[in-house]
Amino acid sequence: MEYIPNQASRITHPDETRYVKMFQSIDLSSNFYFSYSYDITHSLQINMAPPRHISSLTPDKYTSRVDYSHITPQPPSQTSSPDELFPTEPPSNTSVLYGVRTQPNRRFVWNSHLLSSVEQDLHPDWLLFIMHGFVGQSNVSIFGRSVYVTLVARRSNKYAGTRFLKRGANFYGDVANEVETEQIVEDLGLSRSISSFVQMRGSIPAHWSQDITKMVAKPAITLDLNDPFYTAAVKRPTSCGSWLI
Repeated sequence: MEYIPNQASRITHPDETRYVKMFQSIDLSSNFYFSYSYDITHSLQINMAPPRHISSLTPDKYTSRVDYSHITPQPPSQTSSPDELFPTEPPSNTSVLYGVRTQPNRRFVWNSHLLSSVEQDLHPDWLLFIMHGFVGQSNVSIFGRSVYVTLVARRSNKYAGTRFLKRGANFYGDVANEVETEQIVEDLGLSRSISSFVQMRGSIPAHWSQDITKMVAKPAITLDLNDPFYTAAVKRPTSCGSWLI
């Protein structure tokens, strides 16, 4: 076993210094969000919904705590087997609390390629998923009631690119500049009500582009592929709630 921060065996990549300086230039105090407990790649509805397929999870992997308080411990006998001394599963009359780890929405995870080589070997606590987007929160007063308004924008990693360079959709139905915007409103009063509104936006789901070599206000739109059946839009009918040219 080798200690990970071992400087003696560390091989420094020639581009590491440049990437470290780029990361240090980011202002992490303004619009940077980090959390171990809340999966920001999912909407509020998914995060607050009860876990599904809980019965298919194995207790030894997902059990966070087992309550044995009501069981009277008995001294081990000479004929006790190892399974009786060190039980791997709780008795049938005990209560089990499951700590379920949600899987992120891979569409909004931007470091999946970096994690693909180690994701199957490392413990999930070592895996940190990075999302590209925006997070902002403000405390406003509405008729004397304190309300938190949170805005989350998640940018898709499918068919991503800068505007005017990426247009339309690919053959898998992924549109360019796809962003999922979520507005969360939380009432801090006695009711503690909370609501969420999610909207998807992206480029028009067709095969088209624009010539940006000419400096004009509105570049002409060119249809790169004649698709009378709109197959790109049919593959992902919910790819964008509103179209953005």
